[in-house]
Amino acid sequence: METNKTILLREVVSIEDKKTIGAVKDLCVDSETGKVSHYIIGDSGLGSLSILPREKAVAVGDSFITIRKDSVLLSTDNKSGKSLVDDGFRLVGTEAYSDQGNRLGSVTAFEFDAKSGAITMITLSDGSEYAAGKILFFTPRYVFVDKNGVQEVSVGSSKEPSEPAAPKADSAVQAKPDLDSSDDENKAVRDLLVGKRVSENVVSADGRFELAKGETITEEILARAQEHDALLLLTLGVEV
Repeated sequence: METNKTILLREVVSIEDKKTIGAVKDLCVDSETGKVSHYIIGDSGLGSLSILPREKAVAVGDSFITIRKDSVLLSTDNKSGKSLVDDGFRLVGTEAYSDQGNRLGSVTAFEFDAKSGAITMITLSDGSEYAAGKILFFTPRYVFVDKNGVQEVSVGSSKEPSEPAAPKADSAVQAKPDLDSSDDENKAVRDLLVGKRVSENVVSADGRFELAKGETITEEILARAQEHDALLLLTLGVEV
């Protein structure tokens, strides 16, 4: 993707003529199609302007725009070329309105697909951005956008971020035993752990409960593990 700023001063090279034509000075946008239509090229040597129809460019590279030959350029000496330079739609500076008819600001920048010329995003004076799907239409006087449900949150938006969904428990990990939940569950935990040996060192998060590898779990050890929130570690550490 390119922007109206990154494309400026990109040099244009004619492959067949083996020469540099000039550099991009400005862009014209077709308000009906919402696409960049022409590059205005400045000749640094003579200070004159010429116009490159976007579709006549062979490619837009990161260093140069290439064309086949300079005969594809339009002269600013004729009426149509001069009109593009003087009156062509530039988009930047155009007033933007919501679909409710409220003024949102003016366009300060835009992004476009260098291959197709399609405008992919506009940035407004308040910093908000509207992707192509939210741009309703262009005219030389104004731009209308769909402000509701904008995917890109505008600067200063009061919308609170949604709470992240709680991660799903790994089915391979046993639920944390709770000796206080019921007598049946207490008995199940005791039956599972008491008398078993641990296959690795177990240390609680607070560091106040430790059990060395090979030690046998007793009722007292089980109670201490529960006190220091280490039942899950104990469960995972027992020898099967």
